[in-house]
Amino acid sequence: MNNSQYWLPPQPPQQYYNPVQQTSQPYTSYQPSVNIAPNTLVGKMVNSEADVAPNEVPMDGSAGIYPARDFSAIYIKTWNKNGTISTIKFIPEMAETVSQEPNTNSVILERLDKLTSMVSKIKPYRNYNHNKKVVNDNGDA
Repeated sequence: MNNSQYWLPPQPPQQYYNPVQQTSQPYTSYQPSVNIAPNTLVGKMVNSEADVAPNEVPMDGSAGIYPARDFSAIYIKTWNKNGTISTIKFIPEMAETVSQEPNTNSVILERLDKLTSMVSKIKPYRNYNHNKKVVNDNGDA
């Protein structure tokens, strides 16, 4: 049979395995996206501890934070394993007033006064020479 009678479509050149001409592709790993909820605080401003209803205390094991409107206390409420609510009351402590340090300007002025008095004590001795006459630029004695 003669192959010239049949028409064959042109075929692309075949690629053979050649370890020298391997193309390297960067390795990409699959990283699943994880939605992590940001840490949030549960609570509200209250007038007193009694303003917090039991259904407002988180039941997921976290604590609810309830500051008093007048900032006199902060209430932390959590559910116990036995189904009761435990409350911790934080009372802010007022910081002691810090003794005022002397003003920087007054410290500088005090030091300048001391230096002035020291210089005034030294000044009379600066030109003290009885044997020589002091001559000015005009030649006058």
